[in-house]
Amino acid sequence: MASYEEYKMYLKDHILEYLPEEYQGAAITFEKRIKERGMEKEGIAIKKRGANISPILYLPQPQDIEEIRMPEDMPDILRDLAQVRMAAEIGAQMLGVGQDEQDYEKIKPKIYPSLMKQDWNKALLSKGPSRNLSDLAIQYRIELEQLPMGPASIPISNEMMEYYHVTEEDLYQQCIKNIRDQERVQLMGMMEDKEIIEDASQLFCNPELLIRPIGWGELNSQSLRRKLLTVTDREGRDGAGMICDPDLLPAIAERAGQDIVVLPSSTQELILAGADDLIDSQYADQMVQTINETEVEQEIWLSDHAYAFSREGRELMTLKEYEDRQMEKNPMREVLRRTASRHPDFLQGKEWDR
Repeated sequence: MASYEEYKMYLKDHILEYLPEEYQGAAITFEKRIKERGMEKEGIAIKKRGANISPILYLPQPQDIEEIRMPEDMPDILRDLAQVRMAAEIGAQMLGVGQDEQDYEKIKPKIYPSLMKQDWNKALLSKGPSRNLSDLAIQYRIELEQLPMGPASIPISNEMMEYYHVTEEDLYQQCIKNIRDQERVQLMGMMEDKEIIEDASQLFCNPELLIRPIGWGELNSQSLRRKLLTVTDREGRDGAGMICDPDLLPAIAERAGQDIVVLPSSTQELILAGADDLIDSQYADQMVQTINETEVEQEIWLSDHAYAFSREGRELMTLKEYEDRQMEKNPMREVLRRTASRHPDFLQGKEWDR
């Protein structure tokens, strides 16, 4: 059993043994960074001689180190860490990062949006350009080449934006262009063609039923009628960020013929339900929080409440805000809808009056 400090020192003393000659004499430091949800993570930086920057390779949490046997387990750990460091170097070289002012032309196709909650990520968002979307924020990131540990990316910092002579609006428009040109949006529907939402308690269905790709031509007025859709990214990145395309939710809502309830299951995907179905914010918010606590790693929590998209204003808002607006427009109908949502037998099985 190893302590966290012993683990770090072993890495520092031996990592260069697993790297090529060009890395010998590299400066090895440990640095802390603020990640999603304000979480602080520590990583190791291996900066080659003459280099101005070095990627940060994040370490396991201290509690995860306790299971490591030293020195028996360390060769495999060091070998994997060295491969990740070399892969990060190759990815940066392929992007042309830091070579000249033409770099931006090389990275433009690699820019994509990452969605996160504003008040959970204030420190992270302060370091780079972003755009608000309800109480969420769009962060701009650059995709790196696939690493052994999976997809990797770096956030665009204020310094990078200044270096590339671009504005936040430029980055936003480039994200939209990339989403569309690369056909990144993936819609998934139910494998079986049947209604699954018999009442609000059945809103989250068996995930195995949500694995069929849906084409735009299949979307119609029945697509969200007591059914669910999942929005994600074909490339396996931050799928929730696909709704940064301002035409995506309006197009789905128009084809479905109703407003949309947006359930933030994680930063990787969103689940969409019809706003005409019997769902209220109190129940939906509790459901999102339960999914966070029991099904999703904390690092990819997106929010702790549900959202709604209004066709009328082409606007994303919290589901609670949406309900309050509906109450102002038609108080009686909204009271009936909320009552039916919490008490499925209230309507005695009759179809809701749309």
